[in-house]
Amino acid sequence: MKKFKQICLIPCSGFNILGESARRASGIVSEIEMSDVAETLDLVGVTKAFMTGHFNAASPIIKRMKKQKVITIEGCEYCCATGLIELMGIKPVEKIILRHFLALEEREDELSKITSVTEEDIRKSVDIIKRCIESVK
Repeated sequence: MKKFKQICLIPCSGFNILGESARRASGIVSEIEMSDVAETLDLVGVTKAFMTGHFNAASPIIKRMKKQKVITIEGCEYCCATGLIELMGIKPVEKIILRHFLALEEREDELSKITSVTEEDIRKSVDIIKRCIESVK
């Protein structure tokens, strides 16, 4: 039987600074900086399971999330990742909304663009996710 990692990260899938920050930071955390405890499950895969009806209790994706502590990394207040997994009967142990942490007020006109994400945005997002993981481990 496959052993799942302790923490499952489900990042935003938005196509803008916030979504890009969520996805890239989640990947860095789960693949490099905390690969021993965290893994990222993509929202597109979760959405596909939901839309095709493969989200019952026997579903591999549901089994995986029920064995892990799930943290959603949202770009904004719409909280799409959290809403979707809650429809599937999974409650995240924590929900991070990056818009609350990244200083984007002066860049408000750039929020709809993916090209404006900075390495500083990514680093801040990584640090936020890591602190959250440490608090729920």
